[in-house]
Amino acid sequence: MLTTDVRGVVLRHLATGSDGRMGTAYLPRTIAAQVGCDVHQVFETLWALTADGLIYLDPSGQAPDNWHWRLSTIGLQVAAGGPWEPRDQEGYLRRLRQRVPTLDQAALRYVEEALRAFNARCYLASAVMLGVASEHVFMALASKPTEASQRLIARGNPSANLIRKACYRTSNQPQATTEGISRERQLDDQAELNTSASELAAKQRKLQGRIGEIDEHLRRHEASAAFAVAQLASDEARDLVAEVVDYLDSLNSPSDGA
Repeated sequence: MLTTDVRGVVLRHLATGSDGRMGTAYLPRTIAAQVGCDVHQVFETLWALTADGLIYLDPSGQAPDNWHWRLSTIGLQVAAGGPWEPRDQEGYLRRLRQRVPTLDQAALRYVEEALRAFNARCYLASAVMLGVASEHVFMALASKPTEASQRLIARGNPSANLIRKACYRTSNQPQATTEGISRERQLDDQAELNTSASELAAKQRKLQGRIGEIDEHLRRHEASAAFAVAQLASDEARDLVAEVVDYLDSLNSPSDGA
């Protein structure tokens, strides 16, 4: 039985308020019977939990055998904590395996190491190991579409080159030589240029068609537009003449005092 399994049993036992006396005949033997381990392994776990600050000895009994193991404040939180309590290493890993049954073993080892570092209060090391685990899972995921993209390329699918480029640049390919990488990038760049040229030609054709539509529209309305302009000019000229005639009439008319 793993030490982490014993830890979980001890924490759950003490959380229920069951007999937690220190003597070998009490808590140690009860836990050993439950998990099928030796009593000395239970004692090792008890002192390890004490070092982690999850339990402590209450010396209120009359003799050391009657001293009680009790959960600390943090221990109570761990025992009743949420589904992803990192101090409950056993529960954390069990839930992780249940959530992701196909999790890569290397990534699982990194997570286990991160939990150990966390419980040793090496928080920076824990964060680093979690980052390594995440990177390992991401790289494995990024390599999955490679085979599918190869089939698309064989079929001449135009989007396959972009997929291949994404897979190539995010996948770990230690066997690739510098010359191979250069050739791969040349092929990708050429494919992008071809795609861009095709898209540009299509846009140019569409633009030319639109210009033709505009020209046709102008030709259809050219006569009416010219007529409207001429009509406007005629109206303005007639108004101007009327103003001049009125002015001349005012000059020729006798003044009121004459």
